[in-house]
Amino acid sequence: MGKSSAGANVCSSPSTNFSKIGFKSYRESVTFDSWIYGERITDVQLGTPDEWWYRIVGTTKKWIPSALIFGNTPGSTPLPPSFPSSGSTIGIPVD
Repeated sequence: MGKSSAGANVCSSPSTNFSKIGFKSYRESVTFDSWIYGERITDVQLGTPDEWWYRIVGTTKKWIPSALIFGNTPGSTPLPPSFPSSGSTIGIPVD
């Protein structure tokens, strides 16, 4: 499980330059099924650059930056591949 500190915009692509199509509230449970490299965003917990974006399960165009999620998805260590990968579905509260 992961947490962030403020909530997260849902984007139509793994970049803040694309449409914001939703918002996930603090502690709202969200399930992800894939990840990809996208726009670099500063991790809110570590203050370091983070290029991972998670896709909301059952969708093709709903992405949340990993930089707003505390922790990593199972199987994503040490690094995800540089193309979309399917993995285990997990639930992560998004703050």
